[in-house]
Amino acid sequence: MSAKVSVVIPVYNVEKFLRECLDSVVNQTLRDLQVICVNDGSPDHSQQILEEYAAKDSRIMIIKKENGGLSSARNAAYPHLKGRYTLFVDSDDWIDPALCEKTYAVAEKENADVTLFFYQPTTVTRRKKRGGSILEDFMKSHAFSEADELLRIKHVTAWSKLWKTSFLTNHQIFFPPGICYEDTVVQWKAAIQNPKYAVLPERLYFYRENPGSIMKNKAGGASKDIVPCFDLIKEMLLDHGKYHDKWKNDFLEHKLDMFMHCYSFWTHPGHKNELLSAVKKSIGDDEKEFLRQNHTGKSGLYLSFYQSLDGSLVPRLKYNFYLTLKKTKMFVSRLLRKLIP
Repeated sequence: MSAKVSVVIPVYNVEKFLRECLDSVVNQTLRDLQVICVNDGSPDHSQQILEEYAAKDSRIMIIKKENGGLSSARNAAYPHLKGRYTLFVDSDDWIDPALCEKTYAVAEKENADVTLFFYQPTTVTRRKKRGGSILEDFMKSHAFSEADELLRIKHVTAWSKLWKTSFLTNHQIFFPPGICYEDTVVQWKAAIQNPKYAVLPERLYFYRENPGSIMKNKAGGASKDIVPCFDLIKEMLLDHGKYHDKWKNDFLEHKLDMFMHCYSFWTHPGHKNELLSAVKKSIGDDEKEFLRQNHTGKSGLYLSFYQSLDGSLVPRLKYNFYLTLKKTKMFVSRLLRKLIP
């Protein structure tokens, strides 16, 4: 049995949100769907909810497996994909009723391997631009190019795209098991294959900023995975003979920006020393030369972070000053958005 779109939903400990997610999928205006729900050893009542929905809708397939993490759950669906295209939906999120119909139409018209669309964070609804600002700026530039770094490295989430299934399987674009930031690795893995992109500038995916998610659980030390994540990406670039020129520069810029943000904003204090040690080991001659040649226009926070890696006191004091200033600005901005509709 074939379908126009296969929807892959990894499920773990989401009984509170699962029905809303499933309702948004089974009620899509495009009816020709395959829905693959992968129960990744969920300890709650998610399995019962899945069985309830599968009993009423023959398009739903349930895969039950031992817990292995998000990457493992998504990968488990690959052998069962029947759709011409594949959509990944996290089970604590939900989607617009017309997402599959609209993205399928664009992908077919453009013969796209990857069709990107906007998303909307839902917990903090006032941040109306966050989910689409990268693509919005890109669309306004009227400079669409398959090689554009905004598409290659900035719009990384796997669930904000409709993927041509044959592109995923033919190029073995699997998710790396055992580490977070798996979507970043997959985005680079896909970009290396020079896919044809299409863009649908509509907000069709609703991302729940769930405090209980893996990425929000800073106390779990997930941010330290950013280092092996970029180790994998560099290895891929080297294997494909692309670790040079613009590819190399884009990689180094993305890596250094992510390292600084992870340490400064996304890491629990109890894991900062561990991450900092890994970052220091990962900063080699290529990174140092890139920093030397590309420091113009960089923020004081960015520059002082990397200048402080050798343990010097003055750069460390500057870093703490710029970090406090940045967090104060963020706090004031959030407060004003709460007070001003």
